[in-house]
Amino acid sequence: GGCARIPFVIGIDRYFPPAFARLHPRWGTPHLAILVQGFACTVFVVALQAGESLRVGYQLLVDMTVIVYFIPFLYMFGAAWKYGRKWSASMGMVVTIVSIAVSLIPPGDVRSVWLFEVKLLAGCTVLIVTARMMFKFALRRRYAPS
Repeated sequence: GGCARIPFVIGIDRYFPPAFARLHPRWGTPHLAILVQGFACTVFVVALQAGESLRVGYQLLVDMTVIVYFIPFLYMFGAAWKYGRKWSASMGMVVTIVSIAVSLIPPGDVRSVWLFEVKLLAGCTVLIVTARMMFKFALRRRYAPS
């Protein structure tokens, strides 16, 4: 339930559709956020687990999380570089790029390296494209003529 608060708050800020910001009338929970997040997680777990062992499926989820989580850090360190913090920005960039690169290495007991990489990159792409679409949706709503 705690993780469902994030889409709920994003709905309040109007980056997600307003339905995400509604609370259940009886229980006061962000029910739509919980349902959508549960559905999305189920789809990801089933898709990433297909044809793999439990360990490899879990590793795919962890690697995908690391990659998607660290992409904004590249932007942050790029901004630091632009504003004169070249040493700290370059060290941050190196550590972030190494972390992303290490996440692309499949575990030893993977059945197909190519399938692992395709699943990993496809999962990251789905998350990034979905986030971009939601951001574009919010911008259109915010700057639409009233």
